[in-house]
Parts: sequence; structure tokens; C-alpha cells
Amino acid sequence: EAGRAFAEHRGARVYSGGTLVMRAVNEGDVTFDRLIRITDRAYGDYVEMAKREARLKNGIEAVAIVTPNHMHYPVAREFLKRGIHVICDKPLTSTLADARKLAKAAESSGALFVLTHNYTGYPMIRQARDMVAKGELGKIRLVQVEYVQDWLSEKLEETGQKQAGWRTDPARSGLGGSTGDIGTHAFNLASFVSGLELAELCADLDSFVEFRERELLDELDRLVGSELDTYRDAGACGSVTFACCSHFL
Repeated sequence: EAGRAFAEHRGARVYSGGTLVMRAVNEGDVTFDRLIRITDRAYGDYVEMAKREARLKNGIEAVAIVTPNHMHYPVAREFLKRGIHVICDKPLTSTLADARKLAKAAESSGALFVLTHNYTGYPMIRQARDMVAKGELGKIRLVQVEYVQDWLSEKLEETGQKQAGWRTDPARSGLGGSTGDIGTHAFNLASFVSGLELAELCADLDSFVEFRERELLDELDRLVGSELDTYRDAGACGSVTFACCSHFL
């Protein structure tokens, strides 16, 4: 049996043996009373759920967390400390402090903590990893990964779009912005396919949508202890890659 915590702000769904066990509701058109009529294993929040499921003989064995990023740590903590396995969507947490606390919680728990990056399961990704491991591409000298989207090129968060609302809010998505949202996929794939580990990092970060909060960049400036250099006179960025002896991945 496995539990699944699923959220688009409203709460979580949990399945046990293919049957809907719970959906924690904070807002929206689905009421808690309506859920009570559906099942006797409906809970008002994840803490209540973790406590009761841990006591049940047929309680869930695992919970999958795919909530907004700021909820990863508190939800995972409650289940881990009660011995329930946790499958958590990337990124690990929304802050470094929470990530460190979650690592300690996982280490002290008898339960498994699994962080998911879904693209590693794609057949072509698996094939690419296998080809590199077998040396079919020779020695890898250059790794280049791109993951670009355009759906947040306008301020969708002001239209009530819930995904845009939390993904552009540093308090819920984390200060990484798109770095923590989709950049984590690119980073994961670079390491997963190449088999290489990061040694050094150089980053240039900016916000392009006019009037969107610059809290992200201001906080990053504080963390790195210096101003981030920019070179966007026309409000655009670019990259140029060139090599004469590259085995390209």
C-alpha cells in the first residue's frame, strides 16, 4: 500500500490499495464533510493523517509529496518520524536550512526518503546514460543541458493562475525561482547521463518580466556577498559555445 500526497494548494490525496483514502482540504469546492461521507480515512491536515495512519494496522506504507516546495519539509518530517516512507518530488525543499533539517530527519528515521526526478525514467535518457557508460561516445569533454519554458513570460500570477502564483512566490517556491523549479531537472540530467559530478559552478541570474519582484536577486546578492554582474543592455541574454576538440553530450 502507498499513500500519495498531491496538491495544487488545496491539500493532499492519499491512496491505499487503489482506494481514495484522504484529501486534506484547505479551500475550494470539495468540503471535508463530503469527504467524510466517502471514507472513514479522511483527514483535515497532514499531521492528523500521519499520526492515524501510523497507528492503523493497514496504514499506508509510503506517502508521495508533490506539493508546492515550501511544504516538502514539514510534510516529510511528520511521516518520516513515524516510520512511513516518503517519496518527494524535486526540489528537496525551498530553503537550504530546511534541506539540512530534512537530511537529519531522514538519517534518524527508519523509513526511506526518496527524491524524484521524473525525466531519468525516460527511455532515451536511459539509453544515453548507457551509451556514455559503455564509452560509445568516447571521453565526455563538454556537457550542455538546456531546459527553457515560456509560460511565465507574462505575469500569470496576477490572473489567479495557481501554478504561476506559487512558482513565482519566493516564500513558497524558494529563492531559486526557475533554478529550483526546472533548473534542478537540467542539473540532474547532466549528472545522471554523463556520470560526472559538479566540481565548480558559475551562474548569472536575473529576472526578465517587468515589475516582477526582485526579492530573489536581492537575497542571492546577500548570500553570495557581492553584486551579480549583468550584461543585458537590451534586456536579453545569450550564450556562445565553441570548441575544436569536444566530444559533445
